[in-house]
Amino acid sequence: WQAQLAEHLRRGLPDYMVPNQWLALDSLPLSPNGKLDRKALPRPDQTVKARDYQAPATPTEIALAEIWQAVLGAGPVGVTENFFALGGDSIMSIQVVSRARQAGIHITPKALFQHQTVQRLAAVAQLGEAVVPRIDQGPVTGSAPLLPFQQWFFDQRMSEPQHWNQSLLLRGTETVDASALEQALLALYAQHD
Repeated sequence: WQAQLAEHLRRGLPDYMVPNQWLALDSLPLSPNGKLDRKALPRPDQTVKARDYQAPATPTEIALAEIWQAVLGAGPVGVTENFFALGGDSIMSIQVVSRARQAGIHITPKALFQHQTVQRLAAVAQLGEAVVPRIDQGPVTGSAPLLPFQQWFFDQRMSEPQHWNQSLLLRGTETVDASALEQALLALYAQHD
């Protein structure tokens, strides 16, 4: 029945939405307010993954598998495992594309959606020089519209807006090195307008 259900789902859903593991339950666990209690669902059987694991073989497969592991926060990623079945999403796919580009592997988000395994993605990837992002660090010039919180502030029509302030107290669990903190804040100031 699992193969038939999977085949039925593949006709109307993208591959990443078709489950790769199945478990029959008599009923779904519900929270007191009647919603699905995801935390009470049985955990996936990791031995299935261990049996199906195929290690990356080519340099491109190895690099992509390492990128997937870092982005997904997963253990070893086999070349036949589906990015989305491992927990990947569209935001993570952009991170994978960016990290791959920095490693000299040129892929697009569309390619990742079409070729959802390391093996298939490595086959269509183009190799080139690693790309180091270059970000203009010069001062910003020109006019800029008010940000939403700035607009809110001016909409308040305070009698003495120059006296308004906002404070925040941070308590560290360890002693703070004032010199290191100062260097960090100066580096932040130098990087951000």
